[in-house]
Amino acid sequence: MGMFRYGAWMYMGLEKFVDGGWVGGRDGCWSNGFKEEFSFGDGLKEWNKFSFGELKEKKKSILNDLANFDAIEQEGGLNPDLLSQRASRKGELEELILREEIHWRQKAKVKWVKEGDCNSKFYHKVANGRRNRKYIKELENERGLVLKNAESITEEILHYFEKLYTNPIGESWGVEGLDWSPISEESALRLDSPFTEEEISKAIFQLDRDKAPGPDGFTIAVFQECWDVIKEDLVRVFAEFHRSGIINQNTNASFIVLIPKKCLSKRILDFRPISLITSLYKIIAKVLSGRLRGVLHETIHYTQGAFVQGRQILDAVLIANEIVDERRSAKGWVKASRGLRQGDPLSSFLFTLVADVLSRMLMRAEERNMMEGFRGGRAANSEESFVSVWAHFWAQGVGEGKRDHLVRWDVVCKPKTIGGLGLGNISWRNLALLGKWLWRYPREGSTLWHQVILSIYGSHSNGWDANTLVKWSHRCPWKAIAQVFQGFSLITRYVVGNGERIWFWEDLWWGDQPLGTQYPRLFRVVVDKNISISSVLGPSRPFLWNLNFRRNLSDYEIEDLEGLMRSLDDLYLSPLVPDARLWPLSSSGLFSVKSFFLALSQSSGSPQNFPSKFVWNSQVPFKVKSFVWLVAHKKVNTNDMLQVRRPYKALSPDICILCMKYGESADHLFLHCSLTIGLWHRLFQLAKMDWVPPRSIYDMMSIKFKGFGNSKRGIVLWQAASIAIIRVVWWERNARIFEDKARNSEFLWDSIVFLASLWTFCSKAFKGIPLNVIQLDWIAVCTP
Repeated sequence: MGMFRYGAWMYMGLEKFVDGGWVGGRDGCWSNGFKEEFSFGDGLKEWNKFSFGELKEKKKSILNDLANFDAIEQEGGLNPDLLSQRASRKGELEELILREEIHWRQKAKVKWVKEGDCNSKFYHKVANGRRNRKYIKELENERGLVLKNAESITEEILHYFEKLYTNPIGESWGVEGLDWSPISEESALRLDSPFTEEEISKAIFQLDRDKAPGPDGFTIAVFQECWDVIKEDLVRVFAEFHRSGIINQNTNASFIVLIPKKCLSKRILDFRPISLITSLYKIIAKVLSGRLRGVLHETIHYTQGAFVQGRQILDAVLIANEIVDERRSAKGWVKASRGLRQGDPLSSFLFTLVADVLSRMLMRAEERNMMEGFRGGRAANSEESFVSVWAHFWAQGVGEGKRDHLVRWDVVCKPKTIGGLGLGNISWRNLALLGKWLWRYPREGSTLWHQVILSIYGSHSNGWDANTLVKWSHRCPWKAIAQVFQGFSLITRYVVGNGERIWFWEDLWWGDQPLGTQYPRLFRVVVDKNISISSVLGPSRPFLWNLNFRRNLSDYEIEDLEGLMRSLDDLYLSPLVPDARLWPLSSSGLFSVKSFFLALSQSSGSPQNFPSKFVWNSQVPFKVKSFVWLVAHKKVNTNDMLQVRRPYKALSPDICILCMKYGESADHLFLHCSLTIGLWHRLFQLAKMDWVPPRSIYDMMSIKFKGFGNSKRGIVLWQAASIAIIRVVWWERNARIFEDKARNSEFLWDSIVFLASLWTFCSKAFKGIPLNVIQLDWIAVCTP
């Protein structure tokens, strides 16, 4: 029997099965006992086969039953009992399809596809491609001999890795005498403290549940699903590890998988070794890394920017660019002992001679397989290239041939709240990313990059930022960052502590605008406009009000001053608390690139009243949401749109295939057509609501109907039912055009009920409610 692999077999009843087979509290080494507890892979295989295994056979059986139901319906109709049985079998089919989709998605290992909508050809091709690539048919050894026998290939691989992972003979490098930065005593105690259940649980649920398993055959998903059953024994395993400080051999075992680095990999060096470790080792390593993360910054040298909490690897890039730009000016005379100066008449000829030698050396290296060539292209603007790739991908779709740009690219780039897909203008994204440097600068005063920027540009007059006045001739990163400062500073707010670093008039710290904007008449006549809060009010109450004006105030200005004093009655200064900068666009008060990007996007144009919540918050598959988004924009390929895009494809531009009376447009097809409006009337009659059809399908989506009540379930089900009508109408339209098949309104309504019930059944709002119960009575399941 093949080795057990716990993958896509997540199903109701798994935890109960594990609970029944889990003994716990074994004597001896807890980690060995824990491994023995998980040695029931064969039992799980039998459970899988009994519960929902043999997907192909079950799927075939259900499809045969559904075909029989359809045949009976065509002959004389289905009674209520048979209708209920057909709905139940449809639900079972959808669950099997979902299991099959997860199975292929996990085999495909495509990390950028988070959730799929269907068991598509894409996943099958990727999974089968991986299966073909991971098989090593032949291997060239160090002597140049080609090995084709499986045993000789295995022996060569084992020999290579034994040599690679064996300690070399001879003296090893010592670390004695190096200047280390010790961590604090408090951090040392925290590192050495016993492991807690909360700490272990947090680590488990932070791990990716679908990563490839190791020798134990289990992914992290089984630990997450069965946490309540295994947690006590797992805590004991950690307690044993804390006492001994040793990870036993069983837990530390791993598989080495060879991943080809290129096509037609033949040598062992052409493969990248990946270690598949046990899930228990992953959990231990995750807990330890969480502890180390909190103390590394105390001991790692400040010049190290990567993999340390609070530091970023891009800091080194910024430092290098700024130093090179700063040092490019003349600093003194250098006496050359070799080479020629730029512009020397001999330089071009000598360069040609040296380049010829280099070229011949490269050709020899290529002949000896020491290096390979690579593709190169013309220089291009990276921003334009990114935009071109995105736009082409969006328009290309699936299949061959030219594709239409259904929606303008500038609309696609807008945020979802105003009708776009949130891809975003790449220029705005760049500005938002640059804004993060402005946020970090005053918060990371002890870091190396902060000190470099401060030494080159000096401080800004506001006391928080670096100087944003950069010479035009500079070609350094800070020049681009400084250009974002104006938009960034308009958003930032300040939280008053002691008031020593906040400008009284110009900073945003009281109200929705700076005091200079709220009281412009006072601001015009005040002498010192760049004065701190503490300089005006003093360290504590009663306030001193040290304001100097260029002249005596008029009556209106006196009224403004009195109003200003009254408005600050509720202000209290805290001499021991420093002032702080706040980012008002996020609930945490901390800067986020996403919030800054959205602010830049919305400032580029007035927001529209797009029904974004109806489209994107609905509990339906993502591909259905995308279709509804196109319908809201009236960009689906109805006959009126085809008449503009592809006239030769609009066979009957003035006729709707459903009613055969009026021209086909998005508003007519999805709302005003006699067949469609009958389905809408049936939905409103079920909800016992009177309604008047709006002018457009856009308005229909924008109106917040509460047909099934104000509860979460009612809102979810109403959205699903409305979208199901749109989806089923489109299916029926295409079936009549391309398949010459027409179904009556009763069949369409049954399809709508099934689709809406299935979508809501998969949502969190309807968790625990059987599918057939939802189908039978929508009103009852939405009643609190």
